[in-house]
Amino acid sequence: MSALESEIKGFLAPMISDPSLRSVLPSAQQTLLATWASKSAMVLEHASARAKNIYTFDQRNYLKENRLPPSGVAVCVASYKGTRRLHSTLKNLRAETAERVQTATVAIDNVILQVTTGPWPTDRPHRLISREQSRWDPYVIDIWPIQQEEVAWPPAQRVTDEDLYAFADRFEKGVKLVSPSRVPGRPRA
Repeated sequence: MSALESEIKGFLAPMISDPSLRSVLPSAQQTLLATWASKSAMVLEHASARAKNIYTFDQRNYLKENRLPPSGVAVCVASYKGTRRLHSTLKNLRAETAERVQTATVAIDNVILQVTTGPWPTDRPHRLISREQSRWDPYVIDIWPIQQEEVAWPPAQRVTDEDLYAFADRFEKGVKLVSPSRVPGRPRA
């Protein structure tokens, strides 16, 4: 995992420290970032006394052995403009079909990573949507499973202090799995 930390530092550190940074994240960087975010969500779950463990030994081992997020993981990144240098939340939720879901949201200076884990397959492209999806579309870049070969950083809008908790809770009223071409209000790139 230390090799992962070294590889990600080169492009994540500027994203974290420079709010004016404009760049492109190719699929290789999206994969590294999603893997690092997944590892961080697993650590956050382990460190939380109130978390209901959702990650299995097989999922943790898969990440370690393959350096990829395991099945059932979706990752997005957002830009943050607020006063907190570090913020994290871990939410235990239920999908619309009643399966257990967990969302870990971590804000570090100018970057928010959100990892949502549940019982969905990752062998085909999909997106997770909330009941308030149109509100959050301008804030979110989906990076895992890979949707696009390249994505532009930062997204159109930045999450502020006033929106941070609502963003962390965006799947509170339900999460639904859809094909990328069926996401309301968002054309497929």
